[in-house]
Amino acid sequence: PETIEVGANLLAGTGAAEILAGVREMLSRPRGWENPYGDGTAARTIVTICGGLSGVRDVSGKSSVPSCAKPGLNE
Repeated sequence: PETIEVGANLLAGTGAAEILAGVREMLSRPRGWENPYGDGTAARTIVTICGGLSGVRDVSGKSSVPSCAKPGLNE
């Protein structure tokens, strides 16, 4: 439902004519919709947080933990 709500998808049905109409509709829509699932950086953020909390440093030698992940901040 998220992609339908932002206009990135539609429910076309199962008939050939309905599917073709759905394809035509989607091809005519502007593609400026916002990704409803985030910005695509979740894995990098998780690795940064886990690495920082465990003392592991990245290839540059930095060990940064975002303030939202510091112990006690959200308690």
